[in-house]
Amino acid sequence: MKTVIRLIIGALAILPQFSLQAAAAQKYALLVGVTTYEHAQMNRTPLKYPEADANAVSELLKSSGYEVKVLTGKQATLAAVEAELLKLEKHGTADGVVFIGLFGHGVQYGSEAFFGPFDTKIRKVTDAVGKTVYDGNKPKLEPDPASMVSMKRLLEALTACGASNRVLIADCCREDPSAARGRAFGSSVKISDLEPGTAAIFSCSNTEQAFEHDDWGHGAFTKSFLDYCGMLQPGADASANTMTVPLYRSVQLMVKAKTNGRSTQTVNPIVNGVVDLQIRIKSTASEITNSIGMKLKLIAADEFVMGSPADEADREDDEGPQHRVRISKAFYMGVTEVTQGEWYSVMKTKPWAGKEYVNEGDGYPAVYVSWEDAVEYCKRLSLKEGVTYRLPTEAEWEYACRGGKSTSYSFGSDAEQLKNYAWYDENAWDIGEKYSHLVGTKKANPYGLFDMHGNVHEWCQDVYDEKVYASRSGVTVDPVSTSGSEYRVLRGGSWNDCSWDARSAFRGWYSPVFRFYLGFRVVR
Repeated sequence: MKTVIRLIIGALAILPQFSLQAAAAQKYALLVGVTTYEHAQMNRTPLKYPEADANAVSELLKSSGYEVKVLTGKQATLAAVEAELLKLEKHGTADGVVFIGLFGHGVQYGSEAFFGPFDTKIRKVTDAVGKTVYDGNKPKLEPDPASMVSMKRLLEALTACGASNRVLIADCCREDPSAARGRAFGSSVKISDLEPGTAAIFSCSNTEQAFEHDDWGHGAFTKSFLDYCGMLQPGADASANTMTVPLYRSVQLMVKAKTNGRSTQTVNPIVNGVVDLQIRIKSTASEITNSIGMKLKLIAADEFVMGSPADEADREDDEGPQHRVRISKAFYMGVTEVTQGEWYSVMKTKPWAGKEYVNEGDGYPAVYVSWEDAVEYCKRLSLKEGVTYRLPTEAEWEYACRGGKSTSYSFGSDAEQLKNYAWYDENAWDIGEKYSHLVGTKKANPYGLFDMHGNVHEWCQDVYDEKVYASRSGVTVDPVSTSGSEYRVLRGGSWNDCSWDARSAFRGWYSPVFRFYLGFRVVR
């Protein structure tokens, strides 16, 4: 009996561990990202962000309870990917999800698609009779499909798994290293190739390339996917069926904006049945604090009237006409300007050190910051945090500044009250107060944001265009200006400006020569 009791107790001790493992396997993801390849030929068209894409998607899925395996860089060999696909085939339950994400180079040979692992090999291109094809005096080269992961193998693994929801997303073919084939990765996949409950969403369509950009810190498709999922409200639908149209529209707009309309990228979704990604936002916190101590407030989506009325005192011509703008997605915005402490924790530099008109200290705004400096900070912070940070658009900035009000200021229209909300003094030069102030020491606006009306001017994403307001009609959704001048938009008042510069409708046109009082805040 002692032996039997001991065996029973031992079995009970194992059960909790087994049940936890089973529960964790209900949502499983394999993510593969390769930025730099082992073979130099694969790097002739350099990539920047596949590994950042994989890591950011990993953080998103983990936050929704996924068990995630990430293979990036040298870890992402053909053998390693195959080993994980074999494991994946044993994962999943009838109410769960199995998710595969691919980020890197992909090729399409006829009806066959292949993803490039780190150790992709190169072969010579041959004609129908087996002779080497030359480009001038050099033999043409292309990735060897025998060394790559085939689409057929990926779909086979998804079919074999036990989940009822199967997902493949592929931000591949940033530029096809085998340009002679001229077809986008996955362009031959048909709905009949997919088992019911399966979605395959490809970043681009036939003859197109998939774009990435420093301003996004990701491929356009991955950035749109992260933004869509990251802004889901509690209880919202995260099915592949509902996200395809928003992804399609977002990617097209992003790429057209960066190429002045010369290029397009068309998301190619193939979905068989209803496929629930089970990305659940358990709760949306009204305020979050990230790993460097930066506080951000949730700003809900809504419509507002942008610009100043024609009869407002001291109104500038570029502040009108008023027009309706819809902010379609909620976002988190920095409670204050980025501080010197927050800057140094990411950049390890002090561009303001020893400069005129600067008080130094962790709680003061990071100044002597150009627009390019601010964008680089956002990119590095995004990599550090695993979620996307960026500068606010001008529309987002004004919407947040107004705090739900339509008056000249977020607190009303009485300029005498401005001193309670903003650091500014039109006589600053005369009285010796020639410096920015500690952030967050005046009153916050109704959204809990400080220093929007005055401390330092703040950079936005937009290119400054004095006529852009007049070009808008009806309700403009998530506008961002991408042309019109050589300058970027500044918003908010500065400590050394007179009161008309501190109004919520202020739009800036200053060049970096004035950068000693330029700062910024971020959104995510």
